[in-house]
Amino acid sequence: MVYARRPREQPNAPPSVDRSFDIAASLDAIENLDATGGMAAASFAETDSQVDVEEVFAAFKEGVAKQVSVDDAQSHYDLGVAYKEMGLLEDAIREFEIAARDEQRECVCRSMVGMIQMERGKIAEAVDAFQKGLAAPVKSSEQEMVLCFDIGAGYETLNRTKEALSFFQRVALRDPKYRGVSDRIDQLSGRTAPKKGAVVGAGSEDDLDKAFDDMLGDGSNKKRSVN
Repeated sequence: MVYARRPREQPNAPPSVDRSFDIAASLDAIENLDATGGMAAASFAETDSQVDVEEVFAAFKEGVAKQVSVDDAQSHYDLGVAYKEMGLLEDAIREFEIAARDEQRECVCRSMVGMIQMERGKIAEAVDAFQKGLAAPVKSSEQEMVLCFDIGAGYETLNRTKEALSFFQRVALRDPKYRGVSDRIDQLSGRTAPKKGAVVGAGSEDDLDKAFDDMLGDGSNKKRSVN
């Protein structure tokens, strides 16, 4: 199994200085080892030459724990993004939770956790993460609108109509055309019937991709990975 690498988006925060643990280089080494292990497994299935990928990751994470300070929010954010891309969602959540201790990054990190929980189908946990992001002391008005919409979508999926309407209305006050929020309000209010084939929940994948780019606030058009 070979993991595709993609550029890592960064929140607007001062860069770290003299990072002793090179996350990117370490991840490249793991992926190269993983690729080698995969070839070895295919060629020598009956030998002991296969690489145990789980052991490799366990060793890597042990090295991270020893060498990356809990105060190094940048490194933990990078790790969270990397783990998410690799499908290691529990590890990704843990790293984002650590990075969220930095007030400058908390809003983005909580949103990342919420997106992961939505992908896992854990809607209540996703709403809780989005709520924490909304309560973060440092956030932009755009980030606040994104989170309000995502919270509303979560509540809609949970059939908690009153709460969903409340958050969608907060979005509509700022931008009634944002991600079809006015139509959602109409549907939930009973003024119009849901369109045939409409999916109730947290919006389309394109919506979430745009929300992710907006949340990072760096003007990037890079798409996040879907696991």
